[in-house]
Amino acid sequence: MCCVAWLVLRWPRPIPHFHVVLLLVAWLRDYSLPIFNKKKTNVTAVMDRSPYGQFALELIADIYAALGDFAAVKQDMRGTGWSQGNFSFWRSSANDSYDTMQWISEQSWSDGQVLTVGASADGLASLEEVIDKPKWLIGQFVIFASDEGHGVAFPGYAFREQLITHWLKDTVKDADYWIETIMSHEANGVWWHDLEGEYFDNVVHAPAVFWGGWYDIFLHGNLAAYYDWQYRSMEVAQGKSKLVIDPCGHCQDASHYFTKNLIYGRILLPILLSFDLFEDTTKFSEGAKDVTFYVLGTNDDNAAGNYWTSLDTWPEYTPQNWYFHTNGSLSLAPPTATDAPTYKYDPTNPVPTIGGNNLFGSCGPKDQTPVLDRPDVLVYTSDPLPEPYVITGPLWSTLYVASSANDTDFTVKLMVEDASGANILIQDGIIRMRWREHELEPTPMVPGDVYEVQVGLWNTSFAINTGNRIKVAISSSNYPRFSINPNNGLPLLAHGPNITAMNTLHLGPATPSHFTLPMVKLSQLPEFHALDAMSDRFGLDRPTMTTMIEGFVNKLERMEHLPPMRGTRN
Repeated sequence: MCCVAWLVLRWPRPIPHFHVVLLLVAWLRDYSLPIFNKKKTNVTAVMDRSPYGQFALELIADIYAALGDFAAVKQDMRGTGWSQGNFSFWRSSANDSYDTMQWISEQSWSDGQVLTVGASADGLASLEEVIDKPKWLIGQFVIFASDEGHGVAFPGYAFREQLITHWLKDTVKDADYWIETIMSHEANGVWWHDLEGEYFDNVVHAPAVFWGGWYDIFLHGNLAAYYDWQYRSMEVAQGKSKLVIDPCGHCQDASHYFTKNLIYGRILLPILLSFDLFEDTTKFSEGAKDVTFYVLGTNDDNAAGNYWTSLDTWPEYTPQNWYFHTNGSLSLAPPTATDAPTYKYDPTNPVPTIGGNNLFGSCGPKDQTPVLDRPDVLVYTSDPLPEPYVITGPLWSTLYVASSANDTDFTVKLMVEDASGANILIQDGIIRMRWREHELEPTPMVPGDVYEVQVGLWNTSFAINTGNRIKVAISSSNYPRFSINPNNGLPLLAHGPNITAMNTLHLGPATPSHFTLPMVKLSQLPEFHALDAMSDRFGLDRPTMTTMIEGFVNKLERMEHLPPMRGTRN
């Protein structure tokens, strides 16, 4: 960096949070003026606020100082890095970023405008920055983040134990306090509202580029954030945001499975979209429409999928119900026979997590075969598909269930059995039954009563190949991805006994348990050659472009929370 200054910012306004030092001092890590350009005044700032420190994701801001006429401003979030005070679980991000933007606007080199970038935890902070409607904010680049606070911690109202506890203990000093606080807020009540984009009415006034991944920990909230910014924002910002969904997100291991057309598109395209947004042009990304995503596929020979598409909006899909049958089959034909398969769920012997939308441990499209033969797992399998079957959109399963306990969990996994016989995970979901009504207070089950519930499995775009089989697995645990339900109906923080439950899935005409798939036609997903389009518009040859991408990858790989981003670059 050509110019570095170390500064102290004092937050003049009271922060409405109970866990804050009255006189809070935070460090602005540094700022750098454009490196390769002569412009040193009247400069727009690109700001990144992070809990990871100067030499991790804050480095992303330097890209814009290096390649454009921007100043990079980097700051440690309160209670992290060199900043004093206490970590606030992003609940003070709006106030803190407002004050930082105001300070930026007062600097002699500033033109009074601020753009923000943020990946992962930094991206969560970026999404909070709109709450106070800072007049200096003109655009955002949000990478692998979510505007659904409760949905991140409690998808299906089950505590996301591995992600929340591991991340907090790795990152913040007062981790135990925050783990206990989060676990005490199982209900989606007002405590979560500051972290929920659905409550950001009439505040989003600047467009954004969103970058997510099908196997990312924040996939659903990333899609929700794009929707909120694109369609629920103030009129001045509506229709001006962009979305890119790659296969991986945080789960870089997924790149080893999806080996075609991957890395160049997933790294270069969203960065160029952000430059176009920040510079108010379309010179780098012309041809990319509002929604660009990777169509997943198997590794079978001549498999459908494994390419990029770019559309004005999400394609219209036809919901198709695939019914569970008494013989273990899965088909579009409604059931005619009745059955009620029952299994024993023992909290001391949970189904181990293999793959999925995880940050720590196993992630991505892992083979589920090792857990499908367990006696507490019900499996339903389709016939080999006569032609490619393409799905794009939300996934959910409707179950008719009962239990011998007053509370339990039901989990659902969607898989594809490929030509090798591997059962590749597409998505999974869960529902904690005492929260099935989505109320502020739990509703216990009546043992033996049958309940109709829906289990959400987030979203995907997947071309299931000819000859593949669709598979669905039902169980009651997926640990450590989700906390173990002891089946006793008590709050998370209460200490109670483990109760073995006999859980039942009801099948038949009156209780047609099924999985709903969002079927589309391949013709609705035309191939978009991201690398060629971006190369033409950017005016770079392949070696230069490779060097640019490798530089960005190298910066991200310095952060210990992200696994290596290496993968096939064809």
